[in-house]
Amino acid sequence: MRRFVINVILVLVTAACILVMLTLIDGTSLRRASHDIGSSHIVAMGASNMSDAMNEKYYPGLRNLSRAATQLDYLVPLLPRVLDENPDVDTVLLAFSRLNALPHKDVPRPTIQIYKHLMPFIFYDIGQTNWKRILLDPAFLGAILNPDIEVIMKSRPTLQDFDLGSCELQRHDMSNIRLYEKNRREMGGVHFTDKQMEYWAADNIFWANNGIEICRQRNVVPVLFMTPLYQFDRWLDKEDFKRFMLTVFPADALVADYEDFEFPDDSYYGDVHHLNSKGANYFTSYLARNGIKVQKLHDWLKEKGY
Repeated sequence: MRRFVINVILVLVTAACILVMLTLIDGTSLRRASHDIGSSHIVAMGASNMSDAMNEKYYPGLRNLSRAATQLDYLVPLLPRVLDENPDVDTVLLAFSRLNALPHKDVPRPTIQIYKHLMPFIFYDIGQTNWKRILLDPAFLGAILNPDIEVIMKSRPTLQDFDLGSCELQRHDMSNIRLYEKNRREMGGVHFTDKQMEYWAADNIFWANNGIEICRQRNVVPVLFMTPLYQFDRWLDKEDFKRFMLTVFPADALVADYEDFEFPDDSYYGDVHHLNSKGANYFTSYLARNGIKVQKLHDWLKEKGY
C-alpha cells in the first residue's frame, strides 16, 4: 500500500512538472516570436472594437496589432519591442473611446479558454502583470492545466499566431442595436460623473498613458483612436466627459475621433460597438483615401462642443 501511494505521488509530481514546463513554454512563446511587421509605418492597438474596425488589407502601411478580448494592459507591453524592431513605424493608434468610460456590469469574467489564449501575454512581461487579480481567479489556474499545444509546437511563432490583427466580423446584430435604442428611450440617456468614469476606465487610462510615453521616448506619434460606435455619445454628460479627458490625459495628447463616423446605414455595424467586415472595409478604405484626422485634445473637445 505504501509503495502504491508513493507511485501515485510520483506520477502526480511528474504530471505537475510536465504541465509547469508546458505552461512556461506556452507563456514565453510570444517573447520568442518575431515582432517584425514589414514595411508598415502605422500600428493600431486595442481590443475587438479596433480589430473589427481596421482592415489592414485596405490601408497600405497599416498594421493592426489588436486582439479580441484583450485590452491595452496586455498589448502595450509589446510596444517597446515592436517599435525597436521596426524603425519605420512613425505612428501608433491606441484605442480609447467613450466606451471605455462606461460601466460594463454585464461583462463576464474571463473563462479558462480566454486565459488559455492570454497566457503568452500574461507571461510576456511578468513585472507588469496584475498577478494579484489573476492568481485569485480559478479560471486562470484551470488554464494552466490546459496549455496551448498548437503554439507550443511552433519553434518560431509570428505575431499572427497570437490572433493579433484584423478580424473580419460577419454578423449584423440588429437585436443588439434595437436593445440599445429601447434602453435609451426608457432611460432617457444615462449620465455618469467624471470620477465614475475615472474609476471604470482606470486600467485603460494607465496603459494608454503608458503607450503614449513609450512612443514619445522613441519619437513616434501616439494617437488616442476612437473607432465608430453606435451613438454612444448620448450616454455621457458632456461637461463630465470633458473634465474626465482633461484630467486623465496630457494636455497635448493627440486624438483621432471617428465615433460618430457616418455609414450609409446601420448594416455596417456588427453590433452597437463593433463593425462587421462590410463596415471595416468601408471605414478603412475611407481612412486610406482621406488620411487619419488628428487633433490636439483641447482642439478636439472644442470642435465637438464640449
